Amino acid sequence: MKPIDIVKTVVYKSITKKVERKRRGPKGYGLLRIIRLLLYAVLMKIFSTRKLVKHLKKRKRIWKGLGFIKCHQNAQSMNGKRNTKKS
Repeated sequence: MKPIDIVKTVVYKSITKKVERKRRGPKGYGLLRIIRLLLYAVLMKIFSTRKLVKHLKKRKRIWKGLGFIKCHQNAQSMNGKRNTKKS
């Protein structure tokens, strides 16, 4: 069984509803997606955030399978370049 299939079957919405709290500020990804992402990283033996980002950039299907639609950061910020617009 593939790690993505394990993650989808083990972590489902009713588990996270018991733990999730309302908070102020901008809406984040949500506990369900974060738990799925962390479990997937452990199953794939990826323990570095940078390596996980590289892994998921190459595999957009897995990124969407974990419940994410798009990345909040644009391509320039992922490459370490700053936005240098002059006003």
